Amino acid sequence: EIANMNDSGKQEQVNKLLMENASALYTCLAADGTLESMDIKCKVEALDRNRATVVYTGSYKLKDDPYPVSVFFTNTVDLQQVKSLGINDYSDAYTMAGYLMSDDVQFYQVNDSLKSSLLEYRATQTVEDFTDLLNQADFPLKSSDGTADFPESFSYLNQSTLYFSIPVPHALGDYAIVSFPMDGK
Repeated sequence: EIANMNDSGKQEQVNKLLMENASALYTCLAADGTLESMDIKCKVEALDRNRATVVYTGSYKLKDDPYPVSVFFTNTVDLQQVKSLGINDYSDAYTMAGYLMSDDVQFYQVNDSLKSSLLEYRATQTVEDFTDLLNQADFPLKSSDGTADFPESFSYLNQSTLYFSIPVPHALGDYAIVSFPMDGK
Protein backbone atom coordinates (compact mmCIF):
# COMPACT_ATOMS: atom_id res chain seq x y z
CA GLU A 1 0.00 0.00 0.00
CA ILE A 2 0.97 3.57 -0.66
CA ALA A 3 0.80 5.87 2.35
CA ASN A 4 1.15 9.57 3.13
CA MET A 5 -0.15 10.95 -0.17
CA ASN A 6 -1.53 14.48 0.11
CA ASP A 7 -4.83 13.41 -1.48
CA SER A 8 -6.40 10.59 0.56
CA GLY A 9 -9.00 9.89 -2.14
CA LYS A 10 -6.28 9.43 -4.75
CA GLN A 11 -4.30 7.31 -2.30
CA GLU A 12 -7.29 5.01 -1.88
CA GLN A 13 -7.69 4.71 -5.67
CA VAL A 14 -3.98 3.96 -6.12
CA ASN A 15 -4.06 1.25 -3.46
CA LYS A 16 -7.16 -0.30 -5.02
CA LEU A 17 -5.44 -0.38 -8.43
CA LEU A 18 -2.27 -1.89 -6.95
CA MET A 19 -4.32 -4.60 -5.20
CA GLU A 20 -6.34 -5.41 -8.35
CA ASN A 21 -3.18 -5.78 -10.41
CA ALA A 22 -1.28 -7.71 -7.73
CA SER A 23 -4.09 -10.27 -7.51
CA ALA A 24 -4.93 -10.37 -11.26
CA LEU A 25 -2.91 -13.50 -12.02
CA TYR A 26 -4.58 -15.38 -9.18
CA THR A 27 -7.99 -14.16 -10.31
CA CYS A 28 -7.37 -15.30 -13.90
CA LEU A 29 -5.95 -18.70 -12.93
CA ALA A 30 -8.39 -19.52 -10.13
CA ALA A 31 -11.46 -18.83 -12.28
CA ASP A 32 -11.62 -22.34 -13.76
CA GLY A 33 -10.65 -24.22 -10.59
CA THR A 34 -7.42 -25.75 -11.95
CA LEU A 35 -5.00 -23.72 -9.81
CA GLU A 36 -3.22 -26.01 -7.35
CA SER A 37 -0.75 -23.60 -5.76
CA MET A 38 0.80 -20.17 -6.13
CA ASP A 39 3.80 -18.49 -4.50
CA ILE A 40 4.42 -14.88 -5.56
CA LYS A 41 6.81 -12.39 -3.96
CA CYS A 42 6.50 -8.64 -4.34
CA LYS A 43 9.29 -6.04 -4.43
CA VAL A 44 8.86 -2.27 -4.66
CA GLU A 45 11.41 -1.53 -7.38
CA ALA A 46 10.97 2.26 -7.46
CA LEU A 47 8.85 4.82 -5.67
CA ASP A 48 8.71 8.59 -5.90
CA ARG A 49 6.03 11.28 -5.85
CA ASN A 50 4.93 10.44 -9.40
CA ARG A 51 5.25 6.68 -9.79
CA ALA A 52 5.25 3.40 -7.91
CA THR A 53 6.83 0.39 -9.60
CA VAL A 54 6.29 -3.08 -8.18
CA VAL A 55 7.86 -6.31 -9.49
CA TYR A 56 6.29 -9.70 -8.79
CA THR A 57 8.16 -13.00 -9.17
CA GLY A 58 7.34 -16.56 -8.23
CA SER A 59 5.49 -19.54 -9.58
CA TYR A 60 2.18 -21.30 -9.82
CA LYS A 61 1.13 -24.87 -10.49
CA LEU A 62 -2.02 -26.08 -12.17
CA LYS A 63 -3.55 -29.37 -11.02
CA ASP A 64 -2.76 -31.38 -14.16
CA ASP A 65 0.63 -29.84 -14.94
CA PRO A 66 3.74 -31.86 -14.04
CA TYR A 67 5.75 -28.80 -12.97
CA PRO A 68 5.24 -25.24 -11.72
CA VAL A 69 5.41 -22.28 -14.09
CA SER A 70 7.76 -19.39 -13.22
CA VAL A 71 6.16 -15.96 -13.43
CA PHE A 72 7.31 -12.38 -13.68
CA PHE A 73 5.00 -9.41 -13.84
CA THR A 74 5.22 -5.75 -12.99
CA ASN A 75 2.98 -2.83 -12.28
CA THR A 76 3.95 0.81 -12.61
CA VAL A 77 1.26 3.19 -11.41
CA ASP A 78 1.18 6.89 -12.24
CA LEU A 79 0.28 8.26 -8.80
CA GLN A 80 -1.10 11.54 -10.13
CA GLN A 81 -3.35 10.11 -12.84
CA VAL A 82 -4.06 6.83 -10.98
CA LYS A 83 -3.40 4.63 -13.98
CA SER A 84 -1.10 1.79 -14.91
CA LEU A 85 1.80 2.59 -17.23
CA GLY A 86 3.23 0.22 -19.80
CA ILE A 87 5.96 -0.21 -22.37
CA ASN A 88 4.33 2.19 -24.83
CA ASP A 89 4.55 4.93 -22.19
CA TYR A 90 8.37 4.63 -22.30
CA SER A 91 9.08 3.59 -25.87
CA ASP A 92 7.15 1.80 -28.58
CA ALA A 93 6.61 -1.89 -29.14
CA TYR A 94 8.08 -1.96 -32.65
CA THR A 95 11.33 -0.28 -31.56
CA MET A 96 11.72 -2.66 -28.61
CA ALA A 97 10.93 -5.67 -30.83
CA GLY A 98 13.66 -4.48 -33.23
CA TYR A 99 16.09 -4.14 -30.33
CA LEU A 100 15.17 -7.62 -29.15
CA MET A 101 15.95 -9.03 -32.59
CA SER A 102 19.22 -7.06 -32.91
CA ASP A 103 22.77 -8.12 -32.10
CA ASP A 104 22.79 -5.47 -29.34
CA VAL A 105 20.09 -7.15 -27.22
CA GLN A 106 20.92 -7.56 -23.53
CA PHE A 107 19.19 -10.22 -21.44
CA TYR A 108 19.05 -9.31 -17.77
CA GLN A 109 20.85 -11.56 -15.28
CA VAL A 110 21.57 -14.56 -17.52
CA ASN A 111 24.72 -16.61 -17.93
CA ASP A 112 26.38 -17.21 -21.32
CA SER A 113 24.82 -20.66 -21.75
CA LEU A 114 21.29 -19.41 -21.14
CA LYS A 115 21.92 -16.38 -23.34
CA SER A 116 22.94 -18.67 -26.18
CA SER A 117 19.73 -20.71 -25.75
CA LEU A 118 17.62 -17.55 -25.58
CA LEU A 119 19.19 -16.33 -28.83
CA GLU A 120 18.39 -19.68 -30.45
CA TYR A 121 14.77 -19.36 -29.28
CA ARG A 122 14.65 -15.75 -30.48
CA ALA A 123 15.65 -16.92 -33.96
CA THR A 124 12.32 -18.79 -34.17
CA GLN A 125 10.42 -15.50 -33.76
CA THR A 126 9.96 -12.39 -35.91
CA VAL A 127 9.90 -8.67 -35.26
CA GLU A 128 6.16 -8.83 -35.92
CA ASP A 129 5.72 -11.58 -33.29
CA PHE A 130 7.49 -9.49 -30.66
CA THR A 131 5.73 -6.28 -31.74
CA ASP A 132 2.36 -7.96 -31.28
CA LEU A 133 3.45 -9.37 -27.91
CA LEU A 134 4.71 -6.00 -26.63
CA ASN A 135 1.62 -4.14 -27.88
CA GLN A 136 -0.38 -6.39 -25.53
CA ALA A 137 2.06 -5.99 -22.62
CA ASP A 138 1.35 -4.67 -19.15
CA PHE A 139 -1.75 -3.71 -17.23
CA PRO A 140 -4.60 -3.00 -17.63
CA LEU A 141 -5.81 -6.48 -18.53
CA LYS A 142 -6.94 -6.80 -22.11
CA SER A 143 -9.89 -8.84 -23.20
CA SER A 144 -11.10 -10.00 -26.58
CA ASP A 145 -14.19 -11.93 -25.53
CA GLY A 146 -15.26 -10.37 -22.23
CA THR A 147 -12.86 -12.42 -20.10
CA ALA A 148 -9.65 -10.90 -18.85
CA ASP A 149 -6.44 -12.04 -20.53
CA PHE A 150 -3.35 -11.82 -18.36
CA PRO A 151 -0.52 -10.23 -20.38
CA GLU A 152 2.40 -12.42 -21.43
CA SER A 153 4.86 -9.52 -21.22
CA PHE A 154 5.51 -6.81 -18.65
CA SER A 155 7.81 -3.81 -18.45
CA TYR A 156 9.16 -1.20 -16.09
CA LEU A 157 11.61 1.67 -16.13
CA ASN A 158 14.27 1.96 -13.44
CA GLN A 159 17.32 4.24 -13.39
CA SER A 160 17.15 5.02 -17.12
CA THR A 161 16.89 1.37 -18.13
CA LEU A 162 13.75 -0.16 -19.58
CA TYR A 163 13.19 -3.79 -18.60
CA PHE A 164 10.64 -5.99 -20.33
CA SER A 165 9.83 -9.66 -20.25
CA ILE A 166 9.12 -12.14 -23.00
CA PRO A 167 7.66 -15.62 -22.60
CA VAL A 168 10.07 -18.44 -23.43
CA PRO A 169 9.80 -22.25 -23.26
CA HIS A 170 9.78 -23.79 -19.79
CA ALA A 171 13.24 -25.31 -20.35
CA LEU A 172 14.57 -21.73 -20.65
CA GLY A 173 12.84 -20.51 -17.49
CA ASP A 174 9.31 -19.57 -18.74
CA TYR A 175 10.33 -15.92 -19.18
CA ALA A 176 13.37 -13.83 -20.01
CA ILE A 177 13.97 -10.20 -19.13
CA VAL A 178 15.46 -7.83 -21.67
CA SER A 179 17.20 -4.62 -20.55
CA PHE A 180 17.35 -1.55 -22.78
CA PRO A 181 19.43 1.46 -21.66
CA MET A 182 17.39 4.56 -22.41
CA ASP A 183 20.46 6.85 -22.40
CA GLY A 184 18.46 9.89 -21.41
CA LYS A 185 15.72 9.26 -24.00
